[in-house]
Amino acid sequence: TLRTSSPDTFTFYAEGLATVPPLSADFSSRALDGRLLLVADEEGVVTLLDTRKALQPPRDSFDSPRGAGRQAPHAAVQAHENAVFDARWAKGDGGFVTASGDSTVKVFDAETMVETARGRGHSGSVKCVREDPAAPGVFGSASRDGSWAMWDSRLASKPNPAFPGTIPFTA
Repeated sequence: TLRTSSPDTFTFYAEGLATVPPLSADFSSRALDGRLLLVADEEGVVTLLDTRKALQPPRDSFDSPRGAGRQAPHAAVQAHENAVFDARWAKGDGGFVTASGDSTVKVFDAETMVETARGRGHSGSVKCVREDPAAPGVFGSASRDGSWAMWDSRLASKPNPAFPGTIPFTA
């Protein structure tokens, strides 16, 4: 039986202290010795949590809405205006990629939390995304529209002849 304890849990809150369901979590490979957790939620926020620290004190010590009164997240970004169904580390933990209900795939710099590329091409919610382990910067995504797509973030706005069939990201 798997068990956890209160110091090892983190509850996500939106405005008004309503709970927000996390939809995806992925541990880093290298960042903070593999202890940096990337979490995507239903409100379109992606949060980085340092799991080496206790994650939260009792509920009555809240003083602000998101992650309030707790360990401050390592970083957070409003990545999409719709649910983020999947978020995965990419580029050797230097970045991460997201799949959203807004039908887009986005790449972010993990240090600055700034969007560096956006992929449009699905007509339904993007449910998952993975980086090609043999080609950093090339991603595959699957959508509720029944399609999958390959994306190449290394070349903005033009096809990459080395990877036929990939769709370039737009900067």
